[in-house]
Parts: sequence; structure tokens; C-alpha cells
Amino acid sequence: MASITELKNQYPSISLPMTLFFNAYVIIWWLEVGKRVSFLGNIRIEFISGAILAFVAFLRYTSGNHSAKYHSLIPRAILMYLFILSVSLPLAIDFDLSWKTFIDKNIKFAMMSFFISQFALSPRYLGYFLLSSFIALMKVGQECFVGKITGSMVWENQGIPRLHGSPGTMFGHPNSLSGKFVSFLPFLWYVYPVIQSKLMKILIGVQLIFSINIIIFTGSRTGYVTFIAMCVLIFLKSRYKLRIFLFFCVAGMMLVINLPDHYKARFLSSFSGKEAEGQSKDARITLFKDSLTVFINHPLGVGLYCFPVAQERAGRRAQETHNLYTQLLAETGIQGFLFFISLLYVIHRELKRIQNGLRVCIESLGNFTSGGDENMEHLVSMEVKSNTFMIAVSNALLLFMYVRLVLGCFGHDLFEIYWWVMAGCAMSLLKMLSIAEARVAEIELLAETGEVK
Repeated sequence: MASITELKNQYPSISLPMTLFFNAYVIIWWLEVGKRVSFLGNIRIEFISGAILAFVAFLRYTSGNHSAKYHSLIPRAILMYLFILSVSLPLAIDFDLSWKTFIDKNIKFAMMSFFISQFALSPRYLGYFLLSSFIALMKVGQECFVGKITGSMVWENQGIPRLHGSPGTMFGHPNSLSGKFVSFLPFLWYVYPVIQSKLMKILIGVQLIFSINIIIFTGSRTGYVTFIAMCVLIFLKSRYKLRIFLFFCVAGMMLVINLPDHYKARFLSSFSGKEAEGQSKDARITLFKDSLTVFINHPLGVGLYCFPVAQERAGRRAQETHNLYTQLLAETGIQGFLFFISLLYVIHRELKRIQNGLRVCIESLGNFTSGGDENMEHLVSMEVKSNTFMIAVSNALLLFMYVRLVLGCFGHDLFEIYWWVMAGCAMSLLKMLSIAEARVAEIELLAETGEVK
């Protein structure tokens, strides 16, 4: 009789304490607990927990627990990108600022990729990582929901009342708050259908309400436009286009009917250029032109986070570029631009490879005949569920990438952790793919040898 435990090809296991510690770190990082709790900030909780994880992850990597069949260009692309940034540091017009950004916003964020690749090595552990991120974002969503009702997190900005996140955190600014929640919607969309737990389905529904509240009441035109772009991408990728189209039409009409006039006018100003207050659109256009000018004058870049410094020295508006692509050109130069795009290309290609491989696995399992062996039927069923979950996550990661690239048209998002989370999840999924393929081959071998008739 075949059973799950009889398969020789098993996903790596991680001790319960390390599993809890890693996922606690994920929650600590997203919620920026050190900024929320002064005591934990004073003892540098994020640094200490990160250092411990780095030590354990390095031990796991050097112990040879990674799959020998795992091949990916992602680690090499990451190292090449970091190398290009490091050799460009002497060109920075403010070396200290550029060096600090390189360490804090690149090396430290790249460690998150490494952590995910070492501690999310099976569908179950990857699910734990996504759950930890979900819990942290749900906490932020709950705070904003209560803050909107009480008015404690709503105040006038650019002529309209706008919902803000907790001051001093990565969620503080309305545009950042909206952009983060729009970009995480793909995970709710793709993972929801494969979740078995009714409780989790309810919680995802609650989080969707929290997300809609944030997207609407932050009054972020970036969030509005990106949300529409995401819906279009979902429609184009869906096999059930008529259903999706009708769903989006009904949902869109309900939103338009119930949307307060302040926010309708805010959305329309994205196209009309008429703002209630301020000239943020004109400022963005000016910064876009200025960043191209900086790139033309410094084709190898002025240094990480140094565009505002260049602006100040030139007597122009000393703000960030508000555009990912011109930020890349102005601050990292043509070499940084090319290697960053190459990194994203490699991640995209590997995610497609993961999807194709997992679909082949599912097709092979679909053609399998158990001969009435209940244990084997259960094993095959569990394999199909695991592979389906991994495909859902890869779909979410691809849409997440597209959404972040759209958001990049309106925000200076180069030094954000999203790119590193994508890389880490893709590396984990690739390792899982090699094991999933071996498990399917082993199941087929069991059938061929006559253990399953």
C-alpha cells in the first residue's frame, strides 16, 4: 500500500521554532514593530532577529539542504545587480547617502530573498510565509478601517479628505498606502479559489473590504489608475472573460454610484488635470523632465537616492523622481537600469517556467489510475492540490510584478522590498518544482512496478 510517507522525494522540513521565528520576523518587518513599540525599537528587534535568521539561513545553505537539481539564474542576476550598484558607488555625488541606501535598501532587502529561499521550501512553508504577510497587512487594513470610521486617520491633503496610514511607517503616505494594498490584491484574487479553510476565505473577504476602503479613501490617483490596470490584466489573463467582464461591470457601477463626490473628482483629475488644490500633476511632469536631464548629464548615475541632492545643487525642486524608470536612469545610470530590468526578466522567465512545469505535473497526475488504492488516490489528490497552490502563487507573483511596474510609472519604487520578495518566492517555487517533478516521477514508477494495480 502506497502512502505519502513512502515517497522518497520529500520537501525539506524546518523545525517548528525556526518556522515560528521566521514568520514572526516577517510580521515584525511589515508592521515595523520597532517604530510602534519604543522598547523593541531601542533593542533593535528587527536587526537582532534578522541577524539570527541570516546565521541560520547560511548554515542551512552550506549544509547542502538545497536541491541538487535546482537550477536558476535568479541568484546570479541578484549578485550581478548588487555588484553593478556597488562598483557605481564611487560615482555618487553624495557617497555617504548612496552607501547607506545600498546597505539599508539593497543588501538588507536582498536578505529577505535569501530568507524566503531557505525557510519557505515547501507549499506548506510558503503558505505560512504568505499567511504571515497577510496577518501583518490585515492589521494595517484594520487600523485604516477604524481610522476612517473615527476620522482619526483622515485629514485634508491636496484639497480632499485623505486616509493615511500610521505616521512614520512605510504605510504613512496615502499614495504608499494605496499602492501597497493594490499590489497585494493579486494574492487575494489567485489564492482565494485554492484555499480550503472557510475561516481563511472569510478573512480574505474581510481583507478585501479593508483594501477597498484604503484604495478609495486615500484618494490616490496612482492607486485608482493601477487598480483599473490590474482589473484589465486579470480580464486578459482569465479563461472566463465574460464572467469577469460582467463581475467588474457590476462592481464598477456599484463603486461609482456610492463613491463620494470628492473622490470622483479626484479620479477624473487624473485625466483633466484640474486639481482641487496643489499642482502635484505638474510637479510630477517637471520632475520627470528633470530626471531625464540629470541622466543625460550623468549617464552613469548620480548615486543611489541622490537625485534630490542633484536637484538641490542645480536649484531645482529637491524631490524624488516619482517614477521608477527615470529614478533608475538618474540614480543608477544606464548600467543599473539594464541590470535591474535583466533581474526582472529572469524572475519573469523563471515564474513562467514554474507554471509550465507544474501544469505538466498536474496533467501527468490527471492521467494516473490508482486501481482502487485509497492511499494512492489520497497521495495523488494531495499532490494536485499542492501543485495547484503553487501555480496560484506564481500567477499572483506575475500579476504582482505587472502591477508594481505600472505603479512604477507614478512612484520612485526602486528601493522597495517588493522586487526582493518576488525573487525569493520565485527561487523557493523553483526548488519546489524540482521536488514536485521527482515526486510525480516516483508515483509513476510505483504504478509501473506493480505496487499500484
